[in-house]
Amino acid sequence: MTEPESRSLGRKIFGFLDRESIAGTRLSAIAISAALTAMPLAIVIAGNHHEIVSLAPIYLVAGLAALVAAIAAFALGKFLAPHVAGILCGVFGYGFFSLPLPRLGDTFSLFVIWVVGSLVGSTVMIWIASDSKLVLRSAAVVTTTAALGLAVAIPLASNESDASSPGTALAFGDDEEFIRNPNVYIFVLDGFSNPAYIEGALAEFDVDFGPDIERLEEHGFRWEQDARSNYTETRLSLPSTLNTNFPVTPENPDLDQRFLGERAMRGHNATTTFFADAGYEYWHSGSGIWDEAWCDLAVADRCIGGASINLETHAAIWGNTPVRVLVEPDLTEAQTPESVVSLISQARALQTSDAPYYFFSHMVLPHQPFRFDRNCQQTSSRSTISIGNEAEFRGEYAEQALCAASQLANAMDELLAEDPTAVVILQADHGSAFSFGQDAGLDENIRERLGIFRMTRLPDDCRHEGLAAQSLINTLPLLRSCMTGAEPEFVEPRLIFTYTEDPNAYEVVHPDDQASG
Repeated sequence: MTEPESRSLGRKIFGFLDRESIAGTRLSAIAISAALTAMPLAIVIAGNHHEIVSLAPIYLVAGLAALVAAIAAFALGKFLAPHVAGILCGVFGYGFFSLPLPRLGDTFSLFVIWVVGSLVGSTVMIWIASDSKLVLRSAAVVTTTAALGLAVAIPLASNESDASSPGTALAFGDDEEFIRNPNVYIFVLDGFSNPAYIEGALAEFDVDFGPDIERLEEHGFRWEQDARSNYTETRLSLPSTLNTNFPVTPENPDLDQRFLGERAMRGHNATTTFFADAGYEYWHSGSGIWDEAWCDLAVADRCIGGASINLETHAAIWGNTPVRVLVEPDLTEAQTPESVVSLISQARALQTSDAPYYFFSHMVLPHQPFRFDRNCQQTSSRSTISIGNEAEFRGEYAEQALCAASQLANAMDELLAEDPTAVVILQADHGSAFSFGQDAGLDENIRERLGIFRMTRLPDDCRHEGLAAQSLINTLPLLRSCMTGAEPEFVEPRLIFTYTEDPNAYEVVHPDDQASG
């Protein structure tokens, strides 16, 4: 190898020290830095857009990050060759937003791999681009197009399917009239297993729901001890309850329905339609953490606690970056039974209409993140949303479930003092998950995940016996019968297990039903 060739090779390999610019590459290099920085967020959108209620926060973060990378590349281009500065800034931005520290234990090894990979990749790109501005420009165009395509084209292409909810509103006779029109409340508590099951499975933690259940019974509530969820996950359970249908079955295991069900959780469902047709207003309260059940002003007459708080989306964005500890969501915004009822009281004081209202609320409590002890003293205000089903959290779940029951009793004291004729349903969407993920046929798994907390406050003539009346799928038929005096048209309950990574659905039989013949 001749000396000039040697110098040329060295210049290619160590081009990041070379301030000499390739003509026409300054703008292309800035575009590369911006596109590479935004790419991880574009991939997040492409892979999860069905699950994200509002893409606006991600677009905003991606745009700001890309702008910062572009400015940094421009400034660094004053000291290094522009194409080198653009690639380095882009690689750093890419690494920042794609470093999944929370999900990997050996973060040091991951960091080493990221640094080495970035340096090797940068050197190769510099080597290729340093003699050809056409290659550099082509890379900029391809990278930018890919980023925009992933972030925008894929979600837009799926908007048509997103616009529909699983199933349509049930047609309940247009000529029916209400024989009573009290305000109707449905409070859904996430992951609240049957209290009897919790007391037995978590007996080591001195769990006793008796006092709070007795307080609720004094207000006319009845504990439905055989209440069951029809699904194992919120995204299917809530739409099923609100639409009185089975969006996923073993015969039709279309798990994409869990994403289409978001509209039902935001108020576009048969229950809302039924009450709206009877002249009811619709009041909706989101959880304050979970974005998918946010309040949609297109259907709600009143949003209790605001329209949406995007805590979950922000947690997902920053959870993959090194600054995740500094931007964990502030959980004091999460709704509890007491905070929701306090907001209802404020809304009632400002109500100008005499129309009755149907109210729906989904609260994360007692589901993780675990932040309350049994006396509802807050133990944490900032925590990761995604962990908590591991066995070591059983004690924390027991404490928070006791707090949830106490909060419900206190909240109903306040609500019923102001609205003594109210019809109220308190129920979970599914049970806890300490055995979840095991064989769907295991009795313990079925009892824990599908046996739920449910207490109902209904007029005596609205009471119905049997498992069908206690199944979540028949919440709307029960209310319809109560409001109109018609005979209830109960749907035959089914218990269906689904798992996120499994494309199948499994129908199971509750072990208590087997025992009873």
